[in-house]
Amino acid sequence: MALIKCPECGKEISDQSKVCIHCGYPLDTNQVSEANGTSSDVEKNNNLQNKKIALAAIGGLILVGIVVIVLVNANNPLKRAQKYYKEGNLEAFTENKIEMSSEEANTFTQQLIGDVDRVNEDYVSGKISYEEAVEQLEKILSYGDTSSISNYNTVKYDIDYLKKSRDAFDDAQVKEAEGDYISAYNAYSKVITNDSNYQTAQDKLTEIKTKVYDAYISEAAGYANEEDYSKAVSTLGKAKDFTDDSFEVDKLEAEYNKRNEEKKEAERLAARAEALKKDGDVIDTKNAQITIVSCEITDHVYPDKRTGYYTYYSVKDTGTTWVDMKLNVKNTGAGILNLYTMVEDAVAIYDGSYEYSTKGLYYSVGNDIDKLYEYFSNSIDPLKEVTLHIVIELPVEVKTSGKSVDVEAVLDGTKLIYEVQ
Repeated sequence: MALIKCPECGKEISDQSKVCIHCGYPLDTNQVSEANGTSSDVEKNNNLQNKKIALAAIGGLILVGIVVIVLVNANNPLKRAQKYYKEGNLEAFTENKIEMSSEEANTFTQQLIGDVDRVNEDYVSGKISYEEAVEQLEKILSYGDTSSISNYNTVKYDIDYLKKSRDAFDDAQVKEAEGDYISAYNAYSKVITNDSNYQTAQDKLTEIKTKVYDAYISEAAGYANEEDYSKAVSTLGKAKDFTDDSFEVDKLEAEYNKRNEEKKEAERLAARAEALKKDGDVIDTKNAQITIVSCEITDHVYPDKRTGYYTYYSVKDTGTTWVDMKLNVKNTGAGILNLYTMVEDAVAIYDGSYEYSTKGLYYSVGNDIDKLYEYFSNSIDPLKEVTLHIVIELPVEVKTSGKSVDVEAVLDGTKLIYEVQ
């Protein structure tokens, strides 16, 4: 039973009464329901009120919990570090870092390691650009170091390597469009396996292989036209890697090698003709004026004058003889001229293949002739002149063999050749 209000007088009566006990007003069930609502509605109102109270209580508890969490986090060095890291507040992080325990520092470092991996994944997937990846990695590193962030160097290398791969792919496409198939092939070859362009690059390597071969053949022909046969042959060697049938390459290679030998021989003959000297020829070097007096096979070296008493040198071994190149040397430089060092090299070539370099240097003034030694006085003053003999030992058979003998010498930086016989 529930209490309700009388529609007439407003006083409380039982909902089972037929008339109001206060004013005698006859009660109709529908009127009572309309005026006061049913018992069910009353119960609903009561339940609603209870729910509101419960929700208010729960909300209060949640608010208290949030306050507690905020207060706890505010006093937790790890939480503060994470907060400063997220905000990018490096100064506050540095001050807070000394308060973290080793366990907290390790936990934070593990977060940085995870963030490094995330940057790598985002760059590989194309979510971020290379510049963004580098910027993010630099930020992460500023909150740690490469010794603690164990994957940093590896990830940085991988990202840089992938960047080079992507750049190579882009460059390859440009070179291919320009018709530079050699450069395009080389660039496509630099695309790495974890690059999303890898398979496309591999397909391109197969597609342009024949064009690369043709390009190398054309390039070799260009070098050959310029008479650079060494480069032409080297380029043909590259072309071989792009064909299964090397017949054409081998044929061209043989042709270019032949031309190269002919060119070398022509250059050798031209250089020989330029350096070839004879009696009476004058050579002006950096520091001297050198006149060729004679060059002959002999067993003796004599002074300029052989009147009265004079000295000379003779071959001691009966199995040998000498070739004697006689020169008049005048010092035209500003300082003294060292005759020993002026003769930089001297060899005798017998029968076009045998070289002899055992030599002696002798100088003569008047009736005297003396041998030069490296560490003794062997210099002449400016404008002075002497006779210099360059003597090279040869086998005695050269006198009767009739085979060629040449002398090649480098004097004060200038090369000369003399055909003795």
